[in-house]
Amino acid sequence: MRAVVLTGITLVLGACSILPIPPVPPVRVDPPEVVCDRVSSVEAGRDDLCGEMFDVVQARFPAEIAAASLVVISDDCPPEVLCDRAFVYSAMVVVVPADGDLDASLQLHVFGHWGEALNVAPWAWETPEHVADLLNQG
Repeated sequence: MRAVVLTGITLVLGACSILPIPPVPPVRVDPPEVVCDRVSSVEAGRDDLCGEMFDVVQARFPAEIAAASLVVISDDCPPEVLCDRAFVYSAMVVVVPADGDLDASLQLHVFGHWGEALNVAPWAWETPEHVADLLNQG
């Protein structure tokens, strides 16, 4: 220990360290509503593809999921169209904040192939009409 005298005030300094205060995670009263539209798989071991997509997004964006009121997961191919896909699994995931501001929503592309882990990337296209319809219903 070391004593320091500053104009009549004595401070005793010892071996101590200042620990940072851990960040407080956002508090969510209720989990977000999850709307799963036309996302499924016939691959063995992928019985809940929609849940798997939600889990991979939650792992990458935990704060956004914790603060969300709605998560929409939809096949990115419109229902009336037969798509020539680059990926076996390809969906748009929209994470809507608690205030419901669609302009502030997180828009993601979740995609992958048979037997591979799913990938997540920012959604780089316009929101498909069938996804916009689901968002406006929520």
